[in-house]
Amino acid sequence: MVRVEELKVDLGDFVLGPLSFSVEKGEFFTIIGPTGSGKTVLLETIAGLNTPSQGRIVLNGRDITQLPPEKRGISLVYQDFALFPHMNVFENIAYGLRIRGEKNVDEKVKWMAELLSIDHLLERDPETLSGGEKQRVSLARALVIDPPLLLMDEPFSSLDPRTRASLRKLSRELNVKLGKTFIMVTHDMEEALSLSDRIAVFKDGKVEQLGTPEEIVKAPKSPFVASLIGIKNLFPVRFEGEVAITGKGLKIAVGEGRSEKGFIAIGPDEIVLSNEKPKSSARNVFKGIVKEVLRLGGYVEVLVDVGGEEFLV
Repeated sequence: MVRVEELKVDLGDFVLGPLSFSVEKGEFFTIIGPTGSGKTVLLETIAGLNTPSQGRIVLNGRDITQLPPEKRGISLVYQDFALFPHMNVFENIAYGLRIRGEKNVDEKVKWMAELLSIDHLLERDPETLSGGEKQRVSLARALVIDPPLLLMDEPFSSLDPRTRASLRKLSRELNVKLGKTFIMVTHDMEEALSLSDRIAVFKDGKVEQLGTPEEIVKAPKSPFVASLIGIKNLFPVRFEGEVAITGKGLKIAVGEGRSEKGFIAIGPDEIVLSNEKPKSSARNVFKGIVKEVLRLGGYVEVLVDVGGEEFLV
């Protein structure tokens, strides 16, 4: 569907790439990373707003690298809605259809408005809408032209939590129902994990890791990725056969025979606390001291000292 091949964008003070990856037809593909990692630069380059210094972008087998934005047929949704203030909702949604000289504009607009549950807003002006309603209009305008690819740049970040959750659900439903390919940029790992078929983690203009949500969570390939997904139990270690030895000398069985330096990441859900030594076949059973109990709203975190290493559970 979409192939990015050795793509590089040189903006002077920032260089993106080189990058190579592909996105399959109908996939919900998410790009996540800290501010300044190149997420939006990539999205705007695919849309045709930046000119790459090398590489190419292929959409449905067609090289679009040198095409102007209006010739690519790609829709881009930003977080700030970007609605035309002098047009009502109907005309905002219809804008792309009219520019293209499409037929049956009324029918297409009404169908898309019903799909996004905004058909009752068609005569309203944008300034009278809530943030969630404005983003639904933006999505409708982007999708009504039947683009082969929808790009979304942090589309829900300015919304309140309830509206954000609702629009996340709607976006995934639209992705599946319409069979459209979505590429979304976000800084919200929860959002990426809940929506995506695959995730690309960006760091300093490069792809640090690319994989399914499960692969990202269960097997982060670097300390950076582990910290980004919220793993707090991250230890540099040296591996000796099937044992990982931390800097404090704690020996953790890992079940892999190797001899090298690296790190291990242990999620809180992989740790069980008990007042007594458990009767189980678990290879890693340690005696520790509870140092602190942190109350964080609806849950608690427990800080445990095990052989000088501190674990958050």
